[in-house]
Amino acid sequence: MSDWWNTGKGELPSGNTLSPTSSSKASGTDSDPHLRFVQAGPLGEGGYGQVVRYFDNHLNRCVAKKELQANRMDDEHAKLLVNEARLISYLEHPGITPVYDTFVGSDGSLGYMMKIISGEDLDTKLEGLANQQKLMSVAESLRIFTKLCETMAFAHDKGVLHLDLKPSNIMLGTYGEVWLLDWGTGRFYNPERYEQFLRQYGKTSASTEFHTVARGTGTPLFMSLEQGTRPREELTPASDIFSAGVVLYLMLSGKYPFPANTIGDYFLALTKIPPTPLHQHRGSISLRLSELCMQMLEINPNNRPKSFQAVLAELDSIANAGAATSPSVYNPGEAIIREGEFGEEAYQIIEGKVEISTMVGGTRKVLAVRGAGEVIGELAVFAGGTRNATVVALERTQVNRLTKKQMEQELEKLNPWIIQVFQGLANKFIETIEKRVQESKEAHTSPTKKSSKKKASPKKGAKKKVTPKKTKAGSKKKTAGQRKSKKK
Repeated sequence: MSDWWNTGKGELPSGNTLSPTSSSKASGTDSDPHLRFVQAGPLGEGGYGQVVRYFDNHLNRCVAKKELQANRMDDEHAKLLVNEARLISYLEHPGITPVYDTFVGSDGSLGYMMKIISGEDLDTKLEGLANQQKLMSVAESLRIFTKLCETMAFAHDKGVLHLDLKPSNIMLGTYGEVWLLDWGTGRFYNPERYEQFLRQYGKTSASTEFHTVARGTGTPLFMSLEQGTRPREELTPASDIFSAGVVLYLMLSGKYPFPANTIGDYFLALTKIPPTPLHQHRGSISLRLSELCMQMLEINPNNRPKSFQAVLAELDSIANAGAATSPSVYNPGEAIIREGEFGEEAYQIIEGKVEISTMVGGTRKVLAVRGAGEVIGELAVFAGGTRNATVVALERTQVNRLTKKQMEQELEKLNPWIIQVFQGLANKFIETIEKRVQESKEAHTSPTKKSSKKKASPKKGAKKKVTPKKTKAGSKKKTAGQRKSKKK
């Protein structure tokens, strides 16, 4: 295997011999001057490779060596390792672990040295949150996702696809770093860019630098439809954009957009069962962010964002729209909106609940209760009028302020007739509310009318019922003579 690795270009540098000795020799005491790197224990494994910690006796630091697993010592997997080492070396970016050197061990095994990174992978992070029945915060999800997109925008600009984006390949550093790992399945979709790079340094062709690998790409639940139905050579950046969309969906909702237990079920879900929009899973997610994720998950590659640069531009626009709206917190009983005030701001509820009410005849009448993800006060902003209700926090409530100027800036992106529709609907809705409130007030303040019922006339032939009059207390009873005289 080492023949095509070295390609006849000479021996490895002196002193770069690896020693599979015990970790007890990794104390930093260079007891054997011929050994630069001393093994210091395993770091992990996955796929076809394993990563081992080594101590560098020359620079007094720890490094990681990636090498083939014992049951993967064949040319096919060796080519994957070589491809990965060369790709990573070409892609020098903060989101990609740097390669220090390549090695052939004394037993003929291949490997490359790279920086040791500390932290946990995104898959472990999400699993821990799921066990606590929690979701990753929107802010943290977008921070990680933005760095992932920046790394992939760089790789695509260099002509390289990753083709296996998933949480287990995303490493979260202790100090906020985000690294994208496992480039073994990556490929050049535009080799011309790599060839231009090599020609700058005297190499005339890159055809021998990378070896063809007959291997499927992608991981079910994260891979696009075309990754399972088209040859690797036909795949484009759209495939990585789809997989990144799945990662974003999973971080924000805790669910897979296309859940399945088998590969067959997965491809059936891709083609037959559209995912639930993100904002329906989680009310605090903006409609624009939800729409961006749904666009990344389009089955047709042509309908996805054209590049990761386009994704980053939309993320920046979404972030700026929210950044100008500094969150405000209201305690229970505090008024967010007061009836009669002029409406120049709307509010998006981030967390908590509010009560919407109006005064009717001196009594407060509750109209509605709103919660996280909903917007309040927008009607008065659209219509340019005063508030027709009061909004009070029922519990600790956090809101984002949306100024009239911000809303107008967003509306400017739409067609003018759509703006007119929004304003017309707002005016009609306000008129309806005001009419009902006024009717309620009038019904409450008008005097109560007593209904005058006509006495029913007795039917013909019916005997009139005579009710004897009560005598006043102390009055004398009439004599029989008096009664006879009365009859006359």
